[in-house]
Amino acid sequence: QRGILNVALGYRYPQGAVVGADPATPVVPEGLDLTGAPGSRAPHLWLRRGEERLSTLDLYEDSLVLLSDAAQPTGWHEAATEVATALRVPLKPYRVGGTPGADLVPDDEETDWARAHGVTRGGAVLVRPDGFVAWRSPGPAPDPEAMLRQVVATVLARD
Repeated sequence: QRGILNVALGYRYPQGAVVGADPATPVVPEGLDLTGAPGSRAPHLWLRRGEERLSTLDLYEDSLVLLSDAAQPTGWHEAATEVATALRVPLKPYRVGGTPGADLVPDDEETDWARAHGVTRGGAVLVRPDGFVAWRSPGPAPDPEAMLRQVVATVLARD
């Protein structure tokens, strides 16, 4: 029997407003393991924005959110800004990391936001306002803007 937390927090969307969800993954998992997979809830991490301590979950209240790496800028942040303007959608990009130019910094040195979301340092994660991962790119993309534009259009059923 699956625990109530697995049902309440661990359920996944195998299709719909997600791109790249694994259709073989059960809708309700055996265990509660939030890995940033498309269709699953985004993992909770403690971050800092200046002096403010906040949860990643606080970021997803009113718009799509794109998390990308501050240490290896690969164009995701700029792409998100362009896509938000072009498609007229609320999309907030955040660069995460402990380097100059970061919008958000992990609250402690043990926190690895990229690993928690299943991406490498050059990757990106798109999270819906309900806190579910809409899509992720495990690493850099040759044309981040074109890729993100297609993903956002698909997630919002505009393709």
